[in-house]
Amino acid sequence: MTTVSKLKQDRELLEHELKQAGAVITGDSVRCPFHDDTNPSGGIYQNGNGWKYKCHGCGFGGDLFDVRAKVQGVDVRSILKDANGNNGATKVKRKRIAIHDYKDEKGEIVYHIDRFNYEPKCQPRLPGAKTYGIGRTKRILYNLDKLVASDGESILIAEGEKCCDILVKHGKIATCNPFGSKKWKSEYNQFFKGKRVFICEDNDPPGRDHSKQVAVNLWGIAAKIQIIHFYDMPEGYDVYDFITDKGFPEFQRYAKLNAETYNGLQAEDKETSQADTKPATVETLDILRGDSIHIKPVDWLWGERILRGGINLLVGRQNQGKSLAAVDIAARTTKGGPWPDDEQQRQGDPGGVLWITSEENREDTLLPRFLAAGGDRAKLFLSNAIVKTEYSDGDKTTSSIRGLVYDKHIHLLEKHVSENNISLLVLDTLNSFIGDRSGNSDSDVRGVLSLLNQMAEKYDVAILGINHFNKNSAAPNADRVTGSRAWSAAPRMIWEICRPEPGNPESDDPLLRYMLLFKSNVTAQENRGLKFHICPTYVRDDQNDTSVEIVSVEWLPEAIQETSDQYHYQLSSKAAPKTEDAASDLYNLLKDGPRESIEVEGMMKDIGHTHYVIHQAKKKLGAVSKKKGFGKESVNYWELKG
Repeated sequence: MTTVSKLKQDRELLEHELKQAGAVITGDSVRCPFHDDTNPSGGIYQNGNGWKYKCHGCGFGGDLFDVRAKVQGVDVRSILKDANGNNGATKVKRKRIAIHDYKDEKGEIVYHIDRFNYEPKCQPRLPGAKTYGIGRTKRILYNLDKLVASDGESILIAEGEKCCDILVKHGKIATCNPFGSKKWKSEYNQFFKGKRVFICEDNDPPGRDHSKQVAVNLWGIAAKIQIIHFYDMPEGYDVYDFITDKGFPEFQRYAKLNAETYNGLQAEDKETSQADTKPATVETLDILRGDSIHIKPVDWLWGERILRGGINLLVGRQNQGKSLAAVDIAARTTKGGPWPDDEQQRQGDPGGVLWITSEENREDTLLPRFLAAGGDRAKLFLSNAIVKTEYSDGDKTTSSIRGLVYDKHIHLLEKHVSENNISLLVLDTLNSFIGDRSGNSDSDVRGVLSLLNQMAEKYDVAILGINHFNKNSAAPNADRVTGSRAWSAAPRMIWEICRPEPGNPESDDPLLRYMLLFKSNVTAQENRGLKFHICPTYVRDDQNDTSVEIVSVEWLPEAIQETSDQYHYQLSSKAAPKTEDAASDLYNLLKDGPRESIEVEGMMKDIGHTHYVIHQAKKKLGAVSKKKGFGKESVNYWELKG
């Protein structure tokens, strides 16, 4: 036998011995079986002509025979003596390590299953019996009493009692059938009627066959069936391994991202579904019964302005500052805020930003603007919407590039969003990546946006699209966005970025911009708009010692009460504004001295004047704005000229 072969054999024997003791082995890392090891603290390493084990948690270490002695609780010399002439093979002492009670609907024990450290690992016995076997006793589900008592809660189905126990430990209702995989009985189905079911699939062929068998049995009985796969984990990995290695919160996050909704198999006799079943293409509607749905609040990235789990949109004519506003939002996302309208200047959790653009340059525009806004460049990912594909044929490799298309490359977006903790996905422009679909077709656009909405909901990511207005400025809001009406119908929050238009007293400021509520189907229509200035500035990149002149956003404290529709109606209305009355009222408010602008505007609106008329009156009176204080302590005032 060669040295390499001998080393391989020694490692296999060592791994076998550790696994029999209850170790979980992933590569060279080992979750030690000799103490309460929640994170792998042990390891297998090569030493001389053999392999050894060492745990940095409990301090135990040694070769195959040391591990075997530890398991059996004897002196290693007896193990070595027993091994001589037997190629290292000895009989391991068999120990019972757990007792699982199977209870009926009333909570009375029907039988036990004892778990051992060595094969046969599981053996059933009746209560009080000293011998194993349960004869013709009815086989029931594990934790049946808890399953029957559940009310509207999700049920997890695992493969084996150990997996169920760790889920129950974390407050979940978990069950399994007895005696391993592919032993599901149709009589179990009745207990899942109308319930939402998650099947925790073992990552091996028997595990996948078992989850398929359970799913086909419960199809049409449970309200919803989702299978949690562990495809990217080691062979044989199960939910117990995952929670033990990574913790329960990480399992919840993983399950949310990887749970696949089961949508049915070919019509087969349910009574014979104990055998292998083959999936087929079956079209079904995704329907949930009301009592299986739990309400939840809207999850906001920026409170009542940019929501998570859906599509948001910034719209406006070209060169209004849409991308500038989006860059500022992206920068604040990577820092966790604070947001411009948050008087308490609270910080949230920083998140990643993925920006896909067909219009802006990454090096001379997007990154400099992002840095000027104070963003964390390590959390920013910029893409020029080019998909690269490599083809290998033996020693020959060729490549091709093509543009990003939502319905062809949604999996690439999902992969990046899930792997990089992306909180905000910016699509500039939203209608640039639809491939051969027509941007003027409602059905084509809704199909594309449905994919994006599903991804946003699945990963709880905020999607922020940027789109342009068409040339019909007199059209109602629903028809002002370029292309199909669906571009403005599908997003849940839309904000218009615009300059103050002619006729507005603030139109003489070329760098002033308004952010006006264009559409909302999740908040009241009274959302206040915001103002910001476009400010020239310099930004320095210390990584390559380069300074660039760039522009950034400075948000102003004054709010705008009007929505986009209201604002543009006022400007286009033929009715002359009642400026004289407003000027008289404003004079009476300011005649005794300066007053805070927010207070003045609020009182004027209480009288009945609109934002537009108030500013016309301010201009007519020659009133001026002044700022007192610095930074967060600053306050804006209005006063009459001396």
